Amino acid sequence: MLALLSSALALRVPAPRMVSSWYDSGVRLSGAAVAEPPAAAVAAPAAAPSAGAADADLDKVIKRCEFWSPEVATKKEVINVLGRWETADQWMVRSKFTTVNSAKETTWRQAATEERYEMAKKLGYVERLALAAKVHEMPFTNARLAASVGMTVDDFNAMKVERAAVNVVFDAIANSKNGMLPQNVVDERRAGFFTADGGLDDNAFEGAIKKGRGLVILSWFLLGKGQVLGVVIGLKVLFDKANLWDKINLPPGFEYGIFAAGLAAAVFAAVPDENEDDAYYPEIYGEKVKADA
Repeated sequence: MLALLSSALALRVPAPRMVSSWYDSGVRLSGAAVAEPPAAAVAAPAAAPSAGAADADLDKVIKRCEFWSPEVATKKEVINVLGRWETADQWMVRSKFTTVNSAKETTWRQAATEERYEMAKKLGYVERLALAAKVHEMPFTNARLAASVGMTVDDFNAMKVERAAVNVVFDAIANSKNGMLPQNVVDERRAGFFTADGGLDDNAFEGAIKKGRGLVILSWFLLGKGQVLGVVIGLKVLFDKANLWDKINLPPGFEYGIFAAGLAAAVFAAVPDENEDDAYYPEIYGEKVKADA
């Protein structure tokens, strides 16, 4: 009886097959091809950023808070300024001054006078002009900042400090085009432009520029030459209320032409004259002084 039961089970349960290396290679013993078992997916290693991409990032152009200003700087030029100092006491003292004929003068020379410098010291402020006058004489010493963009201290020391880059940096620190700031504010804001690894925090720096740009534009409309647009808009509201456009029979859209002309005039008036540009200090830089216009 047991022999019969064992025979029945042997008929129902197939015996395990012996599989040779031919099966493992994808071919059965009979020679028929079979599919390979799927290999485990292996993630490709992330590509390292190319030198070209790094160079393009360093060449990124950053404008001043006054976006209409012709002064711009690349990221590399900004780093070249920031890597030469850590606190304002390294450059706040200056000894070159200009003279003016009247204290009411509003030319670029006024910002460079000794009286302006003494006033800043008395208030505990440091000047944009002092940074511009001294930083180009200071060595680049921030090795971590240089290494963060694949460069060395020597690479940056071989570069010229661009005056436009100094102004872009001070704009970011001031969040405006201001020429003076409290010393502690300068130190705190400059420290906030760096990542934990010592590199330049693009978001923090460019965010400061954008914030300053918004404040400059707002003050331009409310307090500066942009007020002419307020006059134009006020006249348009008056003409609309009194229905004067129909009475004087002007062509459709004429009022928008007036608005555009007012905007163009305000922007043109905002562009600084070269002799009155606050960024131009030839005597401070040891450059040839321009003849007064």
